[in-house]
Amino acid sequence: MAAAFEHLKKFSPVLRYPTAGGTQAVQDALAAVAPQSEAARELAALREFLDGKDLYTLEEEYTRTFDINPVVTLDVGFQLFGLAYKRGEFLVKMRQALARCGMEQGTELAD
Repeated sequence: MAAAFEHLKKFSPVLRYPTAGGTQAVQDALAAVAPQSEAARELAALREFLDGKDLYTLEEEYTRTFDINPVVTLDVGFQLFGLAYKRGEFLVKMRQALARCGMEQGTELAD
């Protein structure tokens, strides 16, 4: 199970809020997949999209895509429960699961 988490750690930075040098996360994920796979093609397309864009533009695009549009939010708890109280219980359980797996939790909500 730990090996699976190590593999996923290569992909989670790709979905984080943009930072300077963010294309490195895409490169790392690309190096972790089979060269001719669909994942490689999608990551290569993402790399092309990111190339040449300044950080401000990437931040705007990220916010417009994931933060403002609830249909594609990256918060799985919101996708499952919306704003219902059950989401709070889900978030607590997610934090506990992340802690058990030794995964970085940061300051964001756990979902």
